[in-house]
Amino acid sequence: MRRWCVGLVMALTVSGVATLPASTPVAAAPGRGHLDDPRLLAERDEARRDHSRRTQRTAEPARVLVEVQTTDTDGVARGLRRVGAEVSGSVPGSVVQALVPVDALESVSAFGAVTDLQYPRRQGYVPVTPLRRTDVLPQPDAGFGPTVGGATHFTSAAFWQVLGFDGAGVKVGIVDYFRLNVWNAAEHGTKPNAAHQFCQDSFSTVGSATNLCAGPNSIKDSGEIHGNAVAEIVKDMAPGAELYVASVGTVTDLRAAIDFFAANGVTIMTRSLGSAYDGAGDGTGPMASAVNYAVGKGIVWFNSAGNEGEDAYMKKTIKTTTAVDGGNYVSLNDGSPAVSPAVDTWLRVDSFGCFFMDGVRWANDWYLGSNIRTDYSVEFW
Repeated sequence: MRRWCVGLVMALTVSGVATLPASTPVAAAPGRGHLDDPRLLAERDEARRDHSRRTQRTAEPARVLVEVQTTDTDGVARGLRRVGAEVSGSVPGSVVQALVPVDALESVSAFGAVTDLQYPRRQGYVPVTPLRRTDVLPQPDAGFGPTVGGATHFTSAAFWQVLGFDGAGVKVGIVDYFRLNVWNAAEHGTKPNAAHQFCQDSFSTVGSATNLCAGPNSIKDSGEIHGNAVAEIVKDMAPGAELYVASVGTVTDLRAAIDFFAANGVTIMTRSLGSAYDGAGDGTGPMASAVNYAVGKGIVWFNSAGNEGEDAYMKKTIKTTTAVDGGNYVSLNDGSPAVSPAVDTWLRVDSFGCFFMDGVRWANDWYLGSNIRTDYSVEFW
């Protein structure tokens, strides 16, 4: 029986009926915090229900994990502590993460420097399908271990290795998911000991079943081997490099990993994971701030840019009554009968393998409250 897994994550921030003048800096406008993130509201309600079900009530209030977006992270952190929240991390100038009493959420959203509240987005995703090891076939190139991937050939890394530039003396940090109990020293290099690994998963504070950590700074062995494969590629490219590994749950956990890397002299960081939309699409937002933070620590950041290198932009006329070439489509329009189908936006989602994430974003009124954003309809078939 073939197993299908389809998870379509869409961020719709659409063009609107009300916009700010171009001269008005969006991030600077005060008092625009919105308590309208569906996941946050669901977690708030569940926390309340869980608290009311306890047979022995305690003085501890029902709390929910929150990312508070703001440019004044220090000021907002102080305000959160005043309302009884437990601040657990931040990305300076962008977001503060905290366990917030559910009854204090409204007051937090009214803080003057707060622009938005949301439930934290998990970093990357945990794949549920086996990895395709098409890139680790034996190649007649320099590298590390008996199996050398094609990356050294395509990038001419083997040429530099022959000249003596093999990464010796360089520390590389990898953010990913790992199974260190199946770490193959012959292919991945020396297994990271406690001093070479970091793990922090804030979702564990809210009882998540997918906690990445076995203990403080200790990566759980039941994770995904994707990070092992990345380590193998890094060692093929730079056999002499010293590896540090990290698994994180939220963007503020990522900031803590950056601090760990910097404290250990890591100067190159690679993260082959995706992220949910967390900003305006213009290079700002919590993830962008995390990258800037790493650069400020003297770290060069490398990130995957997608797994569809053979694809390209295409514009194609399609039928609206059926799928084309086995693909599925999403139609986005404003729902008005006066709108011609010619101005619909179509997002093609090919139905092969496991599909994790895709999205469409408009930039005009993303910062406004849900009651005054343009209302678009989304159709799937």
